[in-house]
Amino acid sequence: AKQKLEDLEYQKNATPETRLASLHLDVEPHQLEEYGQNRDTLIQYYADFVISTSKTVRSQGERLEWDIPCWVDGFEVTNEKGEKEALLELLARNSDTLCLMSYRDTATAVVECALKELELGKRFGCRIVLGVETHSEEGDHVSFMEEGREYMHREGEKLYGDLKSRLGEDKYGIAIHYLDTWYKLKD
Repeated sequence: AKQKLEDLEYQKNATPETRLASLHLDVEPHQLEEYGQNRDTLIQYYADFVISTSKTVRSQGERLEWDIPCWVDGFEVTNEKGEKEALLELLARNSDTLCLMSYRDTATAVVECALKELELGKRFGCRIVLGVETHSEEGDHVSFMEEGREYMHREGEKLYGDLKSRLGEDKYGIAIHYLDTWYKLKD
């Protein structure tokens, strides 16, 4: 049986120790087979889903987080008022946290990937978490698999310092993609 999102029954009945911290979603319309032929329609469906999910979840006092690719800032959609708006701005307004898949292998490059997200996070009070990659076949610049664990940790420290100065306490984070390959990184 399908559970309706409007229900949120678990949260209503959970004890303080067992409540979920937030609803964290990773919806990737670009992974759908029909994306190439129906890109604009699917991106608008995605925006509509973000709006309706935000309205439901946040109206009940719950937190909402989204994983987003680094190229999402290139789209314009119709918002809840029927106006054109950048998809990234719509996401930032309708989220408590955006987790950007900012997969690069230097702190500087990770931040450069996220400049628009960082600006919108600051403007809307949305927490920004930058994702780093530990395995990729897309090229050396995408992940830390070639550089190793020690290098990744040094770049992570630089990244934390940069994010703290840009956003302030508790408004940033770093997410690591592929836990198993992170553990296996060379020293």
